[in-house]
Amino acid sequence: MNMAPKKVFAVLLMSHALLFPGRAELLSAEEFDYPGAVTNLAGLNGGAGWSGAWENVNGVVSWVQGGSLVAGVNSPAGYDARSVGSLAFVGSNHRVGRRLDCSAIGSFGSRGYVDGAGRIGADGRTLYASFLQQPGDTVKFYEFEFHRGDLGDPGRIAGVGNDFNSTTVNLRAPNSMQTPLGPGSTNANLYVVRIDF
Repeated sequence: MNMAPKKVFAVLLMSHALLFPGRAELLSAEEFDYPGAVTNLAGLNGGAGWSGAWENVNGVVSWVQGGSLVAGVNSPAGYDARSVGSLAFVGSNHRVGRRLDCSAIGSFGSRGYVDGAGRIGADGRTLYASFLQQPGDTVKFYEFEFHRGDLGDPGRIAGVGNDFNSTTVNLRAPNSMQTPLGPGSTNANLYVVRIDF
């Protein structure tokens, strides 16, 4: 079983598509803009729109390193100029996670994105999540995951990456259905995920 490490930079959640500058309201961002070389994401608490620090979910191999990911032709023109700061690296067989701020006064709650149960997902709302991902290999496993509640496997509702025995990047839906997105690549790739509630 090959567990490929991944690099992620600039996790953004927006109310409108990232691809249309000037129309997007940034609700949450993590740019990994931490001083120096940090050897573990756990406990780091930067960015905006989060309810707490990063947590180790499986293992402890994760760190922040200087140098931004650049996607070049794999992102819209001008995007790389906005990709400044650092990047996060998560090692094989390891997972880190972070919870979004679902409070009534947070960026999601104050704009009507939180439902009656205190979860992001008010009916009739749409969010766009964008991130750069660069796997160390094109075969399983690497994935940028979306969770509700539990940051471990029981809370996973979707993911983008490869946890399948092929070299294809997939969107994993809540029912574990794999939708192919295209061939895997060890380049930095920009993904924009639209979430309709």
